[in-house]
Amino acid sequence: MVEPGIRQDSTRTLNGALILLCTVRGHFSQIIAILEFLKRVHKQYVGLVSSDAKISDANQVSESLACLKEEADGMIICLRQSEDKAAIKFNMDITLQNEKNNKINTEIARLTAQIAVDSKRDSSSMITYGVLPLFVFTNS
Repeated sequence: MVEPGIRQDSTRTLNGALILLCTVRGHFSQIIAILEFLKRVHKQYVGLVSSDAKISDANQVSESLACLKEEADGMIICLRQSEDKAAIKFNMDITLQNEKNNKINTEIARLTAQIAVDSKRDSSSMITYGVLPLFVFTNS
């Protein structure tokens, strides 16, 4: 069984990792936007170039930018999957903690009810002990 402090620390760490994954995914989205901008600028540049050698170099650059964009798209997919897995694990940890708290609360309620029953019984006994001497001493 995992100690409560360790579980809370692991849940906090998992939440931190989830936030980092979202941040990294945001950075990759920015990279993709930059790559798309560079592709547009490059396309305009290719339109201005007239020599065959420069067009060949421009096509290689264009292919490289497309490859980088595909890699970034792939990373975003992987990051989203990792986010989903971390979110599921985080929610499971929270659910387990809530179940444990519910069990503890149920046990506290049961014990409180038992204390109330026992207190009532003790109260009835005390009344009996308090009234009994009145009858014994008044008759003597």
